[in-house]
Amino acid sequence: MAHEFPPIVDFTSAYRFALEAELAGADFAAAAEVIAPDETWRERLEELTCAHDDRVQKLRAAEAALGAKAPAPLNRLDGAAFATALAAEPEPTWPAAAEQMAAVEDAIAAYHEAFVASARDPLAGKARIFAKAAAQARAAAAELRAMLA
Repeated sequence: MAHEFPPIVDFTSAYRFALEAELAGADFAAAAEVIAPDETWRERLEELTCAHDDRVQKLRAAEAALGAKAPAPLNRLDGAAFATALAAEPEPTWPAAAEQMAAVEDAIAAYHEAFVASARDPLAGKARIFAKAAAQARAAAAELRAMLA
């Protein structure tokens, strides 16, 4: 489950970081699904894996659409705080895996929000993809925490 989170030096590396974050989210959900205690949890985690996979496809399509049009400058964005949660090893026990999954969703949402705030102009119409992804991740984190309660 090794993911490479590039240092964010420009728009392209920030976009790549977003893509890696979604890929990591899918991997964490799949790992948690394996140790989930019941069918309700397994179904929800499978849905999360699919949601992350769907967002990966949308991000790849958006990246291709931006192509060379994307400008290099980017307001200051540090990925280190996000990478810490996203590069961790999956928790091997339940409910720690579910708690970690909620934290991963929060980290993904926070990154997407920070990316939009730093690159609203270069993203232009594509900013809504990241805003929607952040909202979905925040909702998933809240739902996971509610299921744990």
